[in-house]
Amino acid sequence: MTCRVLPLLALSLLSSACARGGPEPIPIDPAEHARAVEAFAVARVAETAAPGSWLSLIGLHFLEPGETTVGSAPDNGIVLPAPAAPRLGTLVVEEAGVRWRTEAGVTVTQGVDSTLAAEPGTGAVPSSPSEDPGVEEADLTPGAGVGKSVVLRFGSLSWLVIRRGGRWALRVRDDASPAYQGFHGIERFPTSLDWRLTARWEPHEKSVGVPDVLGNVTEQPSPAALRFRVQGRDLALDVVGEPENGRYMLVFADATSGSETYGGGRFLWVDGPDEQGRVVVDFNFAFNPPCVWTEYATCPLPTRDNRLPVRVEAGEKSPKHAPEPSAAQPASTASPRLTPGAHLGDLSWPEAEARLRDSPLVIVPFGAGAKEHGPHLPMSTDRLMLEYLMQVAVDSLPVVVAPPLLHGWFPAFRDFPGTEISDPDVFRRSVEEVARSLVRHGARRIVFLNTGIANATGLPIAVAAREIHQREGVPTLVVSWGDLETEEVAALAEQKAGGHADELETSVVLALRPDLVHMELAPTDYGPPGGDRGPGYRPGGFSRTPGRPEYSTTGIVGDATLATAAKGRRVIAIMTREWIRALRAFATAPVGGAR
Repeated sequence: MTCRVLPLLALSLLSSACARGGPEPIPIDPAEHARAVEAFAVARVAETAAPGSWLSLIGLHFLEPGETTVGSAPDNGIVLPAPAAPRLGTLVVEEAGVRWRTEAGVTVTQGVDSTLAAEPGTGAVPSSPSEDPGVEEADLTPGAGVGKSVVLRFGSLSWLVIRRGGRWALRVRDDASPAYQGFHGIERFPTSLDWRLTARWEPHEKSVGVPDVLGNVTEQPSPAALRFRVQGRDLALDVVGEPENGRYMLVFADATSGSETYGGGRFLWVDGPDEQGRVVVDFNFAFNPPCVWTEYATCPLPTRDNRLPVRVEAGEKSPKHAPEPSAAQPASTASPRLTPGAHLGDLSWPEAEARLRDSPLVIVPFGAGAKEHGPHLPMSTDRLMLEYLMQVAVDSLPVVVAPPLLHGWFPAFRDFPGTEISDPDVFRRSVEEVARSLVRHGARRIVFLNTGIANATGLPIAVAAREIHQREGVPTLVVSWGDLETEEVAALAEQKAGGHADELETSVVLALRPDLVHMELAPTDYGPPGGDRGPGYRPGGFSRTPGRPEYSTTGIVGDATLATAAKGRRVIAIMTREWIRALRAFATAPVGGAR
């Protein structure tokens, strides 16, 4: 199985008082079930220990258009470890695909990738490459279907091209990787029929944003929900994506994630419904994603609502020792480790002490817990997006996220109900003290995340960030809502102007919490004519006093009636991508380049 964006199941955690009960269980002989689970477990160990498995992955290099040389010499665009020749060849990258030219005098062979494309649990091992022909040129553009990717080999090294987030990347494997030496099998929970559940397939139509460890979010259709009962609780799973050979893949997290099991969730294949609309969900077959074994895989993550509030004590556990990145890869091209992070408040103090010391970034989040967003949106709008970005960071990178500060300086909204720290200096000092407490216990770089306005709440935060950087010697970064809004976001808007609780912000809340949006009250309000404002910053706001220039009956600027959940999901996907990109860049930036 490859880690491309596969059909997924997103857990929807819909608590329900379903009076109908679960469907009639699909029976199985206990001995037959035990044999099937054991065979799956044996096959998983065999395929993981085989040459060319995920254990062998030592690099993921995103490619730029043009030519990139590959070899062990340090002047190559992509530097590989020995036994690579000083210059193996050249990659020619175009929008349509990637071609390879072998360096004169070097023998590179061409085969077909099979192991990473095989479905887990089949026990698939690669065929012998001994008869693969030598090539001078090759088209590495991935083909359609399982096992169609072209792989090139030199000694124990092999490489192939993948497509991720609209970009070409070179995936490199080494069958002599030290990771194999640390592999001693896969620990599992005991097999139990209690975790072989029968769910009801309930068709519906919706769309789900599926994140991955690179920060990409891909929209996937959801054709149905699976409803079942476990440990006395009624839960549901949204089926996401198209089936592969009649099966769907589930990516889920549960109360064991991050402790006994991998924090980024586990995978599970399920069949489509039978003639009675029933589906077996057997967590005994839950298995680890490739990101457990290597930081260079590009695994999908559980969707926003796919975290089960129960302990799924079935299937594979997390390995005790994950492989380290290859020391041969230059630091300038190495990605940060993709082990998921943690919420500071979820840790014990010894765990927190270790995480603060070891994590490359600590995030201090700010978002209004109660600030007006028109008559149609909840006052918690800023907090909703803040919590989403906090969770994305925890799921994607080894960060520590501090508890959010849900009060700030919001002078523009003072005429409306809400909570505010009206003195900006009091707010700034609060921010500094929170940051200092984290520095005192080991924080090395601090990111201040602000889902409010850069020219309001962001101003005291920016001053506090500067003070922490200057006085404590800790690099800091301030990321506000506007920093994540790209031209792609602006292009989604149909309104003639916007600024607050408008088409795009309403769309985001429709995507995150549609139950909190009153679209029947959504207004169109562009405010009083502004004329030619000219250059410079003019503080603005909303007043409820008639006759004042800022007088507003709605508290919005824009056309909220044009909002849709689909636009919101697209906005969230773009902003998530930019958020993860900002974190990655800051985590690896030279200290002198921090701001």
